[in-house]
Amino acid sequence: MRKKYDLSPEVNRFSRNIRTTWQYIFLPAVVIYMLALWHYLAVKPAFNLTLLPYLKNIDLASFIVVIALTLLIFNLKRTYFARKFSRQIIDRQLKRDPGQNENELLEKIFAVLRKKMTRVWLLGLVVVVVGVCYYLLTSLAENMHIYFIIGAFSMLLNYPRSEMFEDIARYVIEEKKMLGLEESDEIVEE
Repeated sequence: MRKKYDLSPEVNRFSRNIRTTWQYIFLPAVVIYMLALWHYLAVKPAFNLTLLPYLKNIDLASFIVVIALTLLIFNLKRTYFARKFSRQIIDRQLKRDPGQNENELLEKIFAVLRKKMTRVWLLGLVVVVVGVCYYLLTSLAENMHIYFIIGAFSMLLNYPRSEMFEDIARYVIEEKKMLGLEESDEIVEE
């Protein structure tokens, strides 16, 4: 037996699914970087950045793109990974359709969170790809390593831990009680 408001199985299922999505994005970033690193170690191309002025332009352009992507990742993380955002989604969904049960509400919230989190991880992957493209265009590996560290670190910092989602189920229950939509705490047999 479990209480009706025990939503931990849904949270655990979402947590497992979102981790799989994270792995689908993180592992290609590592593989792309490793292939470029293997190429660099096998070929060891020699270019002098001071001799070719267009390489400086490529260097500056890639740097600006990576800084812009990093700032965008930071802004998205600050906006969408905050508890305030989860509460706003719950409140909006309950006002839109007050009759939905907790499981339906959690599914809708998790769908929104999945989109937002995937966007942040894909931007981290793009940072790694920019580094590899920079290497392929210039044969200079220094920025490739730096951009990989930035992109991978961004994805690792935003790893979907279970603790990030445990509060959401509690928020659903609290919001339903605040709006007077919660039934009594019945015990439901499974």
